[in-house]
Amino acid sequence: AFATRKAAVRQKQGGGGLGGPIIKDRTHFFGSVELTRRVTVAVVNNPLEHQDVEQPFTNNNWLVKVTHQFNEANRVAVRFSADHPLQKKQNAGGLNTSEYAIDYLTKSYDYVGNWTAILSNRALNELRFQYSSAGIEIKVDKTAAFPINRTSANSGKQAAPPQASPELSRPTVHTCEHNDG
Repeated sequence: AFATRKAAVRQKQGGGGLGGPIIKDRTHFFGSVELTRRVTVAVVNNPLEHQDVEQPFTNNNWLVKVTHQFNEANRVAVRFSADHPLQKKQNAGGLNTSEYAIDYLTKSYDYVGNWTAILSNRALNELRFQYSSAGIEIKVDKTAAFPINRTSANSGKQAAPPQASPELSRPTVHTCEHNDG
């Protein structure tokens, strides 16, 4: 109701995948990428500032997988995936001024390995390995600004940013033996 203009949401998404043999009947690959670009608008409506703030969002996802069949009983697969969403000017709007906004950059990576061995007609052994890492960076445009929080308006920078928090998982190894009898 307080918008100074009609908020247009602009979004573009694209991507694709490609796969095929590297060595016929032995080694295959697959890769994909997904890209998202979106802009939304937040309305700032407080005594210090009346404006619309564009909030861009981008996300890039990648996946690469390679599978190799050593023989009829042994197959290995490795996979890598990455995800990088970036959200800009978050938390602006309402009583929060545009300089109170925060940018979030998240990066996550996954590494997965898998070895499957057929031991007999009734037994299968599978070994899996996974390592993941993720982190988030929170940034502000004006790091020297002082936070001002009032009931009528929030301006300046938020009290905690900038900050970063990496999150790493320990490598995990799973083995399982399937025996049907």
